[in-house]
Amino acid sequence: MSGTVNIARSLFDHEVFRDEPMTEREAWIWLIMEASWKPRKKRAGDKVVDLERGQLAASVRFMASAWKWTPAKVQRFIKRLHDLKMICAKTDTGVTVVSICNYDEYQPKSQASDTAAIQQRYSSDTNEKKGEIREEGYSEANASDASVDPAKAVFDAGVKVLASAGLSERASRTFLGKLRKDFPGRDGEILTAIMDCGRAGAVDPIPWITARLRPKQPTSFFDLSNFGMTQ
Repeated sequence: MSGTVNIARSLFDHEVFRDEPMTEREAWIWLIMEASWKPRKKRAGDKVVDLERGQLAASVRFMASAWKWTPAKVQRFIKRLHDLKMICAKTDTGVTVVSICNYDEYQPKSQASDTAAIQQRYSSDTNEKKGEIREEGYSEANASDASVDPAKAVFDAGVKVLASAGLSERASRTFLGKLRKDFPGRDGEILTAIMDCGRAGAVDPIPWITARLRPKQPTSFFDLSNFGMTQ
């Protein structure tokens, strides 16, 4: 059997799957999913990295946390992929920039730019929501659509945006949970703030999002150390 299939990036966050260490095959799929489909900037630790199509930036520690591996195992796996010419990896001051070789074979440009197809993955009605959307495939309409779980839309989109700024999944979910608790019934506004933050490429998304929502007591959000982001 040959050919390719499109896989939603929310696959690894789906509640139906057990939270367990990834296989090597899953780790390889994770790398492809994390790679940028267009040039962009990404916050990795205390650095902002320029990425080209097919590249991703992550520390060994971040990948070890995401894959539930030891750092040594991650390093061995990355080296093996490099030796097999499946990736090109360069590490600078603790941040590894990985280039997926033959990226277009896994994510053809025609599919990467087909926003309607991406949007259909996250919509129960494949014939609606024709507007412009981000790479993750979410729109503001998701939160108000009765067929879509508003909380899931907020967490799925939020984790992606916050992860691009260097936050761990656990830290991201902690922040998003607090955000929903402080602003009950406002998932649509929260999702819009998250999407706008992603489009703006904010380096520090937590204060950006909280300022957008105008919290009554924003100071608790501005301490990034509470959410795993250290200077």
